[in-house]
Amino acid sequence: MTINELYIKTKSANIQKQFKSVIGRLLKSQQIKELAADLNRVRLDETGKDILGNDMRTFKAVGGNAYSNKTIIIKEGKGQTTNHFTGKDTGKLHDSIKAVGTAKTIRIVANQSSMNDLSENIDTTNMLGFTDGDIEIIIEEIRPEIFNEIISYLQ
Repeated sequence: MTINELYIKTKSANIQKQFKSVIGRLLKSQQIKELAADLNRVRLDETGKDILGNDMRTFKAVGGNAYSNKTIIIKEGKGQTTNHFTGKDTGKLHDSIKAVGTAKTIRIVANQSSMNDLSENIDTTNMLGFTDGDIEIIIEEIRPEIFNEIISYLQ
């Protein structure tokens, strides 16, 4: 297909509708939902930051710590990290983090009971969701398939 043929075809094709359809299907795909949930788990595990880049700290945290002195002793006894919040103490929260995709959005959710329990000790408002970097990773993951499907549609 020549550039001119492609140009003529895009003028006559409902490319925006096709683009939205492809995006919607990809946002609902298991692969993208797993990637989105994993990005949240990894962010908490490795940095202890919320989606705005703020350090997550319990309400009883002392000094520059993420936890109270009592919690630090308990976590050290379990061999768990104490230098940042992970949300991984019991595993209930991490195991329940998942992505829900629709034709227009993808959002991160977790077991409501776990979130409620956690919110008694820490501000969970911006705990789950997407950083700008997460969005870039997801776009890079879906970009090749978008291009392939649009080109295929136009041929």
